[in-house]
Amino acid sequence: MEWSYTGGMQGTSSLLARLPTGFIVALVTDTSRDGRFFSDLRSSLLGAVKDIDQWPEQDLFPVWSSTPAAGH
Repeated sequence: MEWSYTGGMQGTSSLLARLPTGFIVALVTDTSRDGRFFSDLRSSLLGAVKDIDQWPEQDLFPVWSSTPAAGH
């Protein structure tokens, strides 16, 4: 991992990390967590990203931004 940042406010937790591949991970939760949670989360995310052997060749944001949010 090139760098990571964890933080939050009362009732929230966040993680932002940049991997050596340039992949950036951002996560926000609606609950406060301790350092062990982030350590486990980092390990899980790194393992999951490492296991991906094929990425989409096109930008998928237009696909998801035009999809209505659940419940709307």
